[in-house]
Amino acid sequence: MVDVSLLFGSILFVDAIAIVVLLWIEHFTRFEGIVLWEEESPVVPLFWGSVIVLLAGVLSLFDVPLSSRPSVSVNVGGVLAPLVVSGLILWRHRPTLPTLSLAIVLTATLAAVAAMLLGERFFLPFPAAILPSVPPAVVGVAATRGKLMPSLDVAYVGATLGTLVGLDLIPLAGFLGRGDPGSAVVLGAGGILDLVFLSGVFAVVIAWTVVLVGRFIRGRRIPRPIPQGPEAEAGSRTFLWQRP
Repeated sequence: MVDVSLLFGSILFVDAIAIVVLLWIEHFTRFEGIVLWEEESPVVPLFWGSVIVLLAGVLSLFDVPLSSRPSVSVNVGGVLAPLVVSGLILWRHRPTLPTLSLAIVLTATLAAVAAMLLGERFFLPFPAAILPSVPPAVVGVAATRGKLMPSLDVAYVGATLGTLVGLDLIPLAGFLGRGDPGSAVVLGAGGILDLVFLSGVFAVVIAWTVVLVGRFIRGRRIPRPIPQGPEAEAGSRTFLWQRP
């Protein structure tokens, strides 16, 4: 049996180190002609994903009560944090509605069917837990034709909202329908280890990997911007994953 508290602490510790390492790399490559923070750089989702995991890990210590009889609460890090991130993505990047709707519907359907077949409520055991992350990642990459950030937007929001609907809200409706005042449920009780949060992370990882592998296979090269300011002395700029 794995100690969940130890696993939780280990994830946050490694995540904090990852943030420090990425900032260190950015500092020492700023004037070396290497692009880290431009929109199509693969380092961008790594950095912000690490920040989100760290913040959500701290927030997962708190639950927000929704009702008392029956008792229903929502974990801040497990549900509210990924919903806030999804809202920011929708507000700033505005992924297309048909693509996003398809990703959400496919994810919710797969999550609900998997939970029903396995006889579980509010969670899926591994490796079945990875299944809801596959449809939004595939839809995101296919609909955006391999563009990195747009595909990650669709993957994250589609996985988060779809898993929330299929794995939490649908079972919650049945839970409330039974009307047992003595029962209790906490949505997103696993915090950053809850599937609502993890599905978005898994979907981003899948989409991120597919896009980068596809670029490597096709030998795609991103146009290099003209250096300006202190970077001009370093010559042309390249991404870390590109050959100089």
